[in-house]
Amino acid sequence: MIYQGVIERYRKYLPVNKNTPVVTLYEGDTPLLPAENLARRLKVKNLKIYLKCEGFNPTGSFKDRGMTVAVSKAREAGAKAVLCASTGNTSASAAAYAAKAGIKCIVLVPSGKVALGKLSQALIYGAKVIALDGNFDQALKLAREICDWYPITLVNSLNPYRIEGQKTASFEIIDVLGFAPDYQFMPVGNAGNITAYWKGYREFADGKFQLTVNRSLRPEFPSTRRLRAEGRARAPFTVRGKLPRMMGFQAEGAAPIVKGHPINKPKTVATAIRIGNPASWEGAVKARDESGGVIDTVSDKEILNAYQLLASQEGLFVEPASAASVAGLIKYVKKGFFTQSPNHLITQSPKDIALKIIADHCRGISFLLADGVNPSNEGRGYVLRRIIRHALRQAKNLTEKELHPFLYQVNGKIIELMSGTYPELKLKKEHILNVTKMEEEKFLETLDTGTKILEELINQLNRQKKKIIPGKEAFRLYDTYGFPLELTREIAQERNLDIDYDGFNQASEESRLVARQSWQGINQNGSYQGGKMTPADVYLPLHKKLGNIVFRGYEFDEITSKIVALLKDGQNILEAKEGEEIEIILSETPFYAEAGGQVGDKGQLQVTRLPEQSGGQAGDRLQVKTMVEIRDTQKPVEGLIAHQGKIIKGNLKVGETILAKVDKERRKAIKRNHTATHLLHRALRQVLGEQAVQSGSLVAPERFRFDFNYPKALTEDELIKIEEIVNNAILEDYSVLTSEITLSQAKEIGAMMLFGEKYGEKVRMVMVTGEGWQAAKDAFSIELCGGTHCRTSGEIGSFKILSETSIAAGVRRIESITGKYVREYIQNLKNILEQIAEKLSSSEEDVINRLEKILQNQENLEKQVLSLRTRLLNIQVEEIICQVKKIKNIKIVSQYLEDLDTKSLADFADRLKEKIKSGIVVLGSIKENKPLFVVSLTGDAVEKGLNAGLIAKEIGNLIAGTGGGRKDFAQGGGKDPGKLESALEKVPEIISKLLTRITQI
Repeated sequence: MIYQGVIERYRKYLPVNKNTPVVTLYEGDTPLLPAENLARRLKVKNLKIYLKCEGFNPTGSFKDRGMTVAVSKAREAGAKAVLCASTGNTSASAAAYAAKAGIKCIVLVPSGKVALGKLSQALIYGAKVIALDGNFDQALKLAREICDWYPITLVNSLNPYRIEGQKTASFEIIDVLGFAPDYQFMPVGNAGNITAYWKGYREFADGKFQLTVNRSLRPEFPSTRRLRAEGRARAPFTVRGKLPRMMGFQAEGAAPIVKGHPINKPKTVATAIRIGNPASWEGAVKARDESGGVIDTVSDKEILNAYQLLASQEGLFVEPASAASVAGLIKYVKKGFFTQSPNHLITQSPKDIALKIIADHCRGISFLLADGVNPSNEGRGYVLRRIIRHALRQAKNLTEKELHPFLYQVNGKIIELMSGTYPELKLKKEHILNVTKMEEEKFLETLDTGTKILEELINQLNRQKKKIIPGKEAFRLYDTYGFPLELTREIAQERNLDIDYDGFNQASEESRLVARQSWQGINQNGSYQGGKMTPADVYLPLHKKLGNIVFRGYEFDEITSKIVALLKDGQNILEAKEGEEIEIILSETPFYAEAGGQVGDKGQLQVTRLPEQSGGQAGDRLQVKTMVEIRDTQKPVEGLIAHQGKIIKGNLKVGETILAKVDKERRKAIKRNHTATHLLHRALRQVLGEQAVQSGSLVAPERFRFDFNYPKALTEDELIKIEEIVNNAILEDYSVLTSEITLSQAKEIGAMMLFGEKYGEKVRMVMVTGEGWQAAKDAFSIELCGGTHCRTSGEIGSFKILSETSIAAGVRRIESITGKYVREYIQNLKNILEQIAEKLSSSEEDVINRLEKILQNQENLEKQVLSLRTRLLNIQVEEIICQVKKIKNIKIVSQYLEDLDTKSLADFADRLKEKIKSGIVVLGSIKENKPLFVVSLTGDAVEKGLNAGLIAKEIGNLIAGTGGGRKDFAQGGGKDPGKLESALEKVPEIISKLLTRITQI
């Protein structure tokens, strides 16, 4: 039988069903190669080494195993796009599987910190790659936030389906060997892989997975009969209690799990494990603790040595991150690790494991809190919160008694034991203990409530003989009671139950839609601020009933239509009264719904009547019976156009004929701006080159913004040239032609298509040209676009760039205006010039000369002031020297000075250091109502163990701020200027405590 990928091979062990569309590149089935040369070189008796060569997967990494399941489940859920944060492998894998699935892929990468080969792969597969300033952890945080707000599936290892797919690698190892190995050495970056392998081995040990290997294809491996005779396997080919020790290795410069706290700026040559805050941190720690393994560090030098060794000894060329596992193996061989009996090293009781987890977690909690991280629902704060919760969950399993806060007491012991080496722990002791205790109290209340509800639910399921917790119920626990999904999962596994993750994701997606509506201006009861918005469960069936609403706005801005639905507060209604805010659905409409960066139309809906119906005379004009002010137009689901408005006069009924009138002047302004974006796009590419490609836009009536890919700020000359090109195109009065054609025709014509966009078979093309359709190749601009546009470029009137800025690494933004807004802008500048001339008693032509003279005079006066201030400071120096204090023969100067900035304080501190020769200088000031301070130490003070950074941190805490820096110089600021002087008075006390601590060390 032809191999069909990991889903088909291990289908019954994966969360897939008959409705899951399998997206596969025939990943998996990678070789397990005996490393005989390496084993001989290490000279350990009976040591057998096997290398699982995951580089043989379709995109060259193990990520493909998880991605096939994650993308297949995304397709099953109806996702139109997937998103990931990546430094390399994940981007290529996600892009490849998204391409296979026919959906979009968006990749967020930390600028300058990625494996360029993998990034190139992602681009070739068609991914939209966005570079961000910052590190991987910040990119992942943003990715999670985007997926919380929009119907996009996150495919990082946070996605549980990734772990499910990746666990198949351990199944393959067992299939080949016939048993689980004694040890598994692995690199640890985002920690998803070690988590997945351990999950697979646990399922094998628990009897959930059975050997599937066809030994007729692999006769070199031991038979099942012989394995049973040796006691290494038994029916149904499981090895209960026989599990490998998971040996994970992080690079020294990127070792958050080893150090117990996230790393802000991880550094290593191994880009794939350059992670400062692993998404699967908890899973890696669980794998380590439950297996009796380790997570340790290897240096870049050790990684590169192993990298070279694999190539020269085994003929394998791998990326540096893959070599980290071999580097760890070599390191532990040198430490004599394998001279001990493996049986002794594996054996641990569940109680010992739980206690070890609690102790390890408390260490991490202490360091995170000391580092300024506080529990929250995002980023590092969420990691801290999960660590606290997991520790409490472990404790809960150890006792049947009511659990009370106790982790803070363990933290107190950790601080006592480790503050000698890490003095910041003692400095932050009160904060660490208080925050830990508060978080414990909060979560134990949640844990008790959630556990009771979950127990009732499990009992109900047992009575009904059901084995799956409904996804909606799991989400209700999470959303209503704050009960984490990971705890629900743990308890479910203990009771041999599973969770309907699809149902959970669906409930989560519905919640996100409500959140997105709220973000767009919708309150909790469903009413729109200026209109009415309804939940998803109303829109979808409504669209199914009505079909696609016909948009007539390309041809008309005023048409007669029919009301086919009215919505208010999430409910379908038949009639609405004056003063009510509602949503109106028409059979056809001239109103453009917000899309493609263009805002939705505003205008009016009118119901008219004949004059004789209201007592008028025949021949009189039609009278307005009902008027609705349309304040926005949206497309809540594809094909449905919702007009959000308020009834100003009269009543409204479903079935009535109405006159739909778009605000013409506003529409014209939007058209001018939208057509101008096309001219601007072309001008940018002419001036900056083909790399300047649109990445986003917002087209409103007053102005528009245009985002594009470009690595650096534009020069003044470039901006002038771009403006000139656009205005020349406006003066040429080019025709703006639109046509609906096939995608293949658009490609033949050479229409501009945004890289990574997914287009249907029918597309709308907008051409700006002076020659007509026949000369498409000579057109000024050809783009695919669904918005409204001018008939000619001359209708734009004029164009002016207001600003050009950076919004992300490699992404620039231009904000511009057109038409009457340019005239208003120029008139406003002229008014300002007139006022300046009047203030300076000068003509407009002579303003510059007059200003130059004033500025020169000001400069001369500032020099005089500086000279006087310097003389005054010299006097102050002598006065301050007289107030020097001494603690243990160290001179201390701590003084408040009036109205100085940080640089002036630093200069003055240097002058005081010269005077006192030896000691510490701390100076503070208030500038623009903000407290500032500097801490400066002489060299001998540093040699005595004092640290300006630690002193600055303490002062910063006293003024509701922060502080930090080098050992010899630090600075800081705060939010409470009223506390600065009292903080400066406490400097001797702070230094005394530090000296005491140093003496104890």
